[in-house]
Amino acid sequence: MTNRNLFNRLYHSMFIHGMRGLVEPMTTMKMTEREMLAFNLIILYSSQNAIDLGLDQQNALIKARNEVLDDLHQYYCDSNIEDGEIRLGNLILLVPAVL
Repeated sequence: MTNRNLFNRLYHSMFIHGMRGLVEPMTTMKMTEREMLAFNLIILYSSQNAIDLGLDQQNALIKARNEVLDDLHQYYCDSNIEDGEIRLGNLILLVPAVL
């Protein structure tokens, strides 16, 4: 098997895994733009992305991530979205698919 064939097989496998693990659940829950923004910020503010930062900077990221979660929860409450807690939980459960 050539390197190109191996690369194509690995890429295809990773792509299919990503589609099943991330895109399908996002589609199923009908993720809104606001939820997508919050999802991206949660990933950006993940402590796993802050290994090289000092403790103060890591704490600032954790605080920012928690504020995003609080804001999204408040949006659900203010908008009378009945299944807001479930949507928030589903969104959080998607994070490991990216990290």
